Amino acid sequence: MQLDLDAIDATIATYRQHPDLGFACCSAHPAADAAEKLVAENRRLRARVWELERPVVEANRNEVRQSFTELIAQAEQDRDYEGAFDVECRLRDREEQWKAEDAAAQPAAPAVRSDAV
Repeated sequence: MQLDLDAIDATIATYRQHPDLGFACCSAHPAADAAEKLVAENRRLRARVWELERPVVEANRNEVRQSFTELIAQAEQDRDYEGAFDVECRLRDREEQWKAEDAAAQPAAPAVRSDAV
C-alpha cells in the first residue's frame, strides 16, 4: 500500500489549525497526534529502504547498459549502423525511464513544521 504522505501532512496541518473545543473534539487528538509520528517514521523507513536497494538497482542497470553496449558494438562490427543507432536510441530511452523512476522513488526531504521546536 502506497501512502500519500504529503496529503497526510496537509491533513495534519489543517487539524493543527482547528480551534480546541475541549472535550467535544478530544477523541480525534490521539489519532491525529500519532499520525504525524507515523508519517515521519514511514518517510524515514522509505529513505532507508531506498538507500539499501540502490546498489542492487545500479548493478542491474549496469548489466543492462553492458548488454546494450555489446549489442551496439556487434551491430557496428557487422556494419549495421541503422541497427546500432536503434539500440543507442533504446538505451537512451531506458536511461530516461530510469531517471524518471529515480525521481519518483527518491524519498522526499521531511517537511519542516513551523511550530516544531
